[in-house]
Amino acid sequence: MKKILLMLVALIATSFSAMAEDIYIVAGSEELCGTAWDCTDLNNKMTDNGDGTYSKTFTNVAAMNGYQFKVTKNGTEWYGDEAGNNITFNVTTACDVTITFNATTFKSTVTGTGVQAYVFNVEKVIA
Repeated sequence: MKKILLMLVALIATSFSAMAEDIYIVAGSEELCGTAWDCTDLNNKMTDNGDGTYSKTFTNVAAMNGYQFKVTKNGTEWYGDEAGNNITFNVTTACDVTITFNATTFKSTVTGTGVQAYVFNVEKVIA
């Protein structure tokens, strides 16, 4: 009886830990994600890398300026750049684009052979 009770407790604990798994999804430009800013689209679910980071690779992303995204946690928390803005980048030549999110620092990186940082043109600043 004691063994059965211990097995039942272990099963319940395992079930709760599986239910508590955070889900990270990339939400952003429709051209990148296939849907526009949808934090529930499981096609954009990030993979747990086992080291506190999550990643999602988008294949054969077309050359375009101004792709934007944020990483979402469980559909309720949205993470952008340090100021909370959308993360923006360019793709100069079609390539695979990998977005990696660090769940401890809340920072994202974007990599790919054609990925380039987006440069905002500022003509004037008004105080």
